[in-house]
Amino acid sequence: FAACLERAFAGGGAQVCELRLWRDGAPPRSVRLTALAADDTRACRVVVVDVTEIRRAESSVAEWKNRYEATIDASGQLLYDWDPATNLVSYAGDTVRILGFTLAELAGGLAHWLSLIHPDDRAGFETEVARVIATRTPFRMEYRVARKDGAWLPVQDDGNFVLDAAGRITRMVGFVSDISARRDAERAIRESEERYRMLWETTSDAVLIIDERGIIQYANPALRTVLGHDPAAVVGQSLSILQPERLRQGHLEGLARFLADGSKRLDWRATQVPGLHRDGHEVPLEISFSHTLIGGQHRFAGFLRDITERKRIEDALRATEARSSAVLRALSEGLVLMDLQGRVLLINDAVERVLGFPITDLNDPAGGIRDRLLRGDGTPFPLAEQPSAVALRTGRPVHDVEVGVPRPDGSYAWICSNSELVRDTDGTALGVVSSFFDITHRKLGEARLRASEERYRRIVETANEGIWTIDGEARTSFVNPKMAAMLGWTPAEMLGRPIFDFMDEEGRMAAERNLARRRQGIAEQHDFTFRRRDGSELWTLVATNPIHGENGAYVGAMAMVTDISERRRLEDELRQAQKMEAVGRLAGGIAHDFNNQLTVIQGYGQLALKRAEDEGLAKHLRHIVTATEHSADLVRQLLSFSRKGRHAIVAVDLHGILTELQDVLGRSLDKRIRIELALRAEAAVVTGDRGLLQSAFLNLALNARDAMPEGGMLRFATSEVDLDAEQVARLGGGMACTRHLRVTVSDSGQGMSAEVQRHLFEPFFSTKAPGQGTGLGLASVYGTVKQHEGGIEVVSTPGRGTVFQVFLPLAATQAVAAASGPDRPIPGAAARILMIEDEGLVGALVEDTLSESGHVVVSRSDGAAGVEHFRGHWRQIDLVILDMNMPVMGGPETFAALRQIDAGVRVLVVSGYSESGGIEALLSQGAVGFLAKPFRPEVLVQRIAELLAGPAGP
Repeated sequence: FAACLERAFAGGGAQVCELRLWRDGAPPRSVRLTALAADDTRACRVVVVDVTEIRRAESSVAEWKNRYEATIDASGQLLYDWDPATNLVSYAGDTVRILGFTLAELAGGLAHWLSLIHPDDRAGFETEVARVIATRTPFRMEYRVARKDGAWLPVQDDGNFVLDAAGRITRMVGFVSDISARRDAERAIRESEERYRMLWETTSDAVLIIDERGIIQYANPALRTVLGHDPAAVVGQSLSILQPERLRQGHLEGLARFLADGSKRLDWRATQVPGLHRDGHEVPLEISFSHTLIGGQHRFAGFLRDITERKRIEDALRATEARSSAVLRALSEGLVLMDLQGRVLLINDAVERVLGFPITDLNDPAGGIRDRLLRGDGTPFPLAEQPSAVALRTGRPVHDVEVGVPRPDGSYAWICSNSELVRDTDGTALGVVSSFFDITHRKLGEARLRASEERYRRIVETANEGIWTIDGEARTSFVNPKMAAMLGWTPAEMLGRPIFDFMDEEGRMAAERNLARRRQGIAEQHDFTFRRRDGSELWTLVATNPIHGENGAYVGAMAMVTDISERRRLEDELRQAQKMEAVGRLAGGIAHDFNNQLTVIQGYGQLALKRAEDEGLAKHLRHIVTATEHSADLVRQLLSFSRKGRHAIVAVDLHGILTELQDVLGRSLDKRIRIELALRAEAAVVTGDRGLLQSAFLNLALNARDAMPEGGMLRFATSEVDLDAEQVARLGGGMACTRHLRVTVSDSGQGMSAEVQRHLFEPFFSTKAPGQGTGLGLASVYGTVKQHEGGIEVVSTPGRGTVFQVFLPLAATQAVAAASGPDRPIPGAAARILMIEDEGLVGALVEDTLSESGHVVVSRSDGAAGVEHFRGHWRQIDLVILDMNMPVMGGPETFAALRQIDAGVRVLVVSGYSESGGIEALLSQGAVGFLAKPFRPEVLVQRIAELLAGPAGP
């Protein structure tokens, strides 16, 4: 004050100064003094003006400016203010964190901001700015801007105009928000949906997605197979098009009931209901339902960012508080200002929109909202660690913290929170400002993504089909446990390995052709053979789809793999059975006539041999007889593998057969082949034809011999086993699940390939050179085993020998009748014999043979003539020789007619071939014996002598 007066007296003109005046008991007042000296300089005029209220207003403005700037920094957004008159743009906010630039680096005109916009987005930005200037409408646009580090940042720009009283634009203000997190979440959801869409599109089940109104939103390709509808055509239509008329109303009522109170009338798992095919017929279906809760609601919920129109910012430079309020109202993010005690001082409208409850709840102690906040991982969020508390305690800003806020309905709103201290001009903390924006949609999307991935992980890991994915280089990128188990590996062992490691060379070539089609975008289904870890084959049905990346390029393939090994085995057995049946019909057709001719050739050859005095002629006749015996063996083999012609059903001791076979083979095989018996079964008696069984095991022994040209080990072993249903199915069925004798025939020979094993039991299949085998040996073994209601299997590896296992049902009783001795003449009295035979030469042979033995023979060429003769002379006839297969009246009919005339008639049945069971039936009905064609004359004579010496028929 004194200095001011001195300057005034010094002639300095009017002098102004400010100072504070104190009054007793009152606050000081701020005053402005103006001093001016009088002309005589001995006096000074002083004018005093009270400026206390002016200074208080200026202090308030400064405080609001500090709060405003702190609010903008904490919001996580970039505020801009564009002056159209100067074309200058000013910025506020944490520009370094958002864009990497300081405020000074961003300062400049609109052209500078345009230079930061991505070239592809710049024209659109300029067009949009021109549009909103012309229409005076709010501005919103998404585009990309360059950060200082060169990265492109996706942002959302929300702006509005400030108009003067004349309606002219004076300012354009707005916010630029970082939306990269939202874009990342959206991209992750799209990628997840694409992965699982591929799973849905390769399954054989129809997949539908409907909304809460029952409108179809998605249908997979399998819908065409299941209900005949084009998947694309049903999208947008009501589910009722797939339902019979009588079910539609009930479905709509049930859907409404569930949406209302969650009640269900049906079991949602595996419910059987009819569906409506596109052609109108009903299709029974098994349907499983599921639904998704979004935000606790039984319907899909949409969460919108409601961008409230920015309040016109008026008189921004003179009225900071009004401008700040407009900004707060324009913010889409929630903003809360609290004092140092945590009391809410300021809140914007967006809080209620984001959190979903009235803003007064924030200060309601009874609500306990802050005590029930959650961290981003869903765990409780202690008060002391919440963003606002940390900012108050440390003085440092806290950014990007995920917080779950409880709503009154029990759900949670998820926000991303930023907190920072508010300070006055001297740096004293006044409170804390927190801004947050809604990330509930993103969090729910992440939760749905995790739930979806977990759900489909369980589906994939528990699927009954193999699931296999490969990358672009055909390396395994994923297999489910089922797929790995099918091949004998673990999933970890298969990862990273090329698919070619699991197939042979032929499979590799086929797989390369298949992969070429996948690269062309072709999806298909086909059969494929893999190689298991143990070297065995795995027959599969493979449904494959190519996988493409975001740019459409091929990046791999996925396959659904079904094990069809059992189906292929059954198909092979069916083909084998059909081949056997065809050859069996052929064999049966020729056996009768062929054996008749062999009977004549062999019989007359032996009769001629008895009379031959010339040794050269006798030698030729012996060759003829031997050839007919070999031909007869060939016919027996044909009938054996086709399971025809079994006649002699007796109890057979297989240990006895194998012991005899060892003796025979020991004398006839190469001495370098060692023969070993390991007969460990306590019971070894089966029921069947001894001759067929002897021939079968001899054929197996000879097959082993041929596989060991340099010698080796031939081993016969027996054991008893109880077969279960699975073993019977593996052996081809047709067997009882009872106790069986297992006969194992193994050799140390050359072994067989899988291809040879597939054809092993086929008739006429042989690996020997032409002329060295008929290809009937193992086929007849197979036929004999099946004819005896047994099974046979083979295990062989090239270079490691072969093992045959024969399973035959054990007889109920283990007693075996004593074997008959060698053929020898049995003298007997002359008899009167009726021969009923349609083949004249066979009849002539029998008549000549028996006449030489003193018998009287009468021949008839068919059953009817034979019965007629027997009717008039039955008392004079001692024996009837009856052929089984004749025209007019067959053997069974003729036998029945003879029995009606004389119930005690002796009948010897002869046949070159008869359907299995025909001979046994006649023997059980009273026929006294059977003789198979071709037979030697001396055997016929001996057999008749035995029958005449025995009792007549019943």
